[in-house]
Amino acid sequence: MDPQRRSRGGVSEGVGGPERAGAATRLVRWVRIVAGLDRPDYEYQLLGLTLVVTLIPTMALMLMHGILLACVGRWLARRRKYKTTFVISIFNLTNLPMGTALSAITLVILLRPAARQLYNPNPTPSAPEPTR
Repeated sequence: MDPQRRSRGGVSEGVGGPERAGAATRLVRWVRIVAGLDRPDYEYQLLGLTLVVTLIPTMALMLMHGILLACVGRWLARRRKYKTTFVISIFNLTNLPMGTALSAITLVILLRPAARQLYNPNPTPSAPEPTR
């Protein structure tokens, strides 16, 4: 086989013989055109696609985290959802540096017995005082 024919056929020549090499080559060319792989700015397109695919979910997660922190602040002000606030404060310890400081202060305050009584909507009645 002459070297010129071997370099033209490539990988597709070895699969199915020379009669299928033309169809495989046309298919590969068609896929490259449709996918945009034959364009000179393909690397920039791939970089842009990668940034879009990674940045959109990251921004959505950051927005949800901000909304959740706003809800926690509201629950703290209204003294509601003690356990949820406590758990979210534990997870928020990983946000350096402000999240760690604020969450540590929140946890110290939430662990006090007086804070638990403030969160309890129906405090347990104490034993009735004996009458004399």
